[in-house]
Amino acid sequence: MSTRHYYNAESLDRALREYESEYGMATAAFYERYASGERLELPEFAQHAWASFYEDILRMTGGSGIDRRSVTTRAHEAFACR
Repeated sequence: MSTRHYYNAESLDRALREYESEYGMATAAFYERYASGERLELPEFAQHAWASFYEDILRMTGGSGIDRRSVTTRAHEAFACR
């Protein structure tokens, strides 16, 4: 019996943060270079996985991506009286 694993935009974003940390580059900067066809000094599998995870996040969020502001900031905005 196999165990199924599921992912969502937030779990994929955690993976993106790992790539950013490993390769010292923000995902947006990486993806811009990757999409333009620039030859990057990164393993090809890492490039493919990184780009695929980012594209999945965009697909799952309707193109808006993940809000990386702190949870405190997001909660304050959600509950602030205006």
